[in-house]
Amino acid sequence: AFIGERVVKGRKPSDDDDVDMEGEEPQSVHGGELLTCVTRMAISADGQWLATSDDRRRTHIFNLDALQHHSQLPSFARTIQALAFSPASPALLVLGFANNSLELWDVEARTSPAWARQFCNSLPKRFTHLHDPLINVAFPDPSPARPGHFAFVWGSTWLCKVDFSAQVRSGDFNKKRRRQGK
Repeated sequence: AFIGERVVKGRKPSDDDDVDMEGEEPQSVHGGELLTCVTRMAISADGQWLATSDDRRRTHIFNLDALQHHSQLPSFARTIQALAFSPASPALLVLGFANNSLELWDVEARTSPAWARQFCNSLPKRFTHLHDPLINVAFPDPSPARPGHFAFVWGSTWLCKVDFSAQVRSGDFNKKRRRQGK
């Protein structure tokens, strides 16, 4: 279903979901052409997936093995600032927003996994309330010397390491270390 220009959850897939790039003209708005600009792109480490986001807050996933449109994510209320695929899980797409929030999306399953929703809702306020907005997300190349599943997220005056392999337990981010023996 659509609300304005946003795609909302529960949308029924149809034959119109496939994108045919040949011979299609942009639809007209107010008698002129509707121009849409792709603002972000990301390719998975295995080369199978391409994600694009545009200035109308739409995110499309393309399967590069089959050379076809795979799906469209629900639109988000905010513009996407960053897109990155995890090299450890090539179907996991991380979306970053200017309010320093994250969304995780499994492009193969076409959904946000339950653990990902819990993870994103548990981000510390110290991170989500930073003054400067998120600029980008990047995953380092996996290696035996750097075990784990993490990404670097940064703004103009800060850098943060987000560990996706950490177990989410309520209150973990707010607990302070206690000295041994007290």
